[in-house]
Amino acid sequence: MRCPLLLDANAIISLFDGSDPELERALCDAEELIVPVVAYAEVVAGTEMDTKRAKMTREALSMLMATPNTRLLPVSEATVRHYSKTFNLLKKNGTPIPTNDIWIAAATMEAGGVLFTRDRHFLKIPMFDTIGLEDASS
Repeated sequence: MRCPLLLDANAIISLFDGSDPELERALCDAEELIVPVVAYAEVVAGTEMDTKRAKMTREALSMLMATPNTRLLPVSEATVRHYSKTFNLLKKNGTPIPTNDIWIAAATMEAGGVLFTRDRHFLKIPMFDTIGLEDASS
């Protein structure tokens, strides 16, 4: 797949758990790993509790972001344009998905990459590249 690989929040957590061989293969094939800022925020929000698991997740997230060829993708004007078009298309089609996931899709479009996710509602976005959905149950 030699293109940027973007990670949804569920993929980031799976990466930390080491529970997803398909994700491991995709990481090996990616030319670059990109974490959309919204997915990053979702993971950080899940670490606000003062628990052992939250601390381990914070540490793993720091290590991930320090990995070579990994970067955080902020929201830009291009992201906003992709978001707006996608939001309005989904609304017109009567197929809404969670707002944060529209932002993640918009970041993926901006980066020209592929999103690794287990959330099937991304399939409602026409002409959008995802991997990881073949085995997804949600």
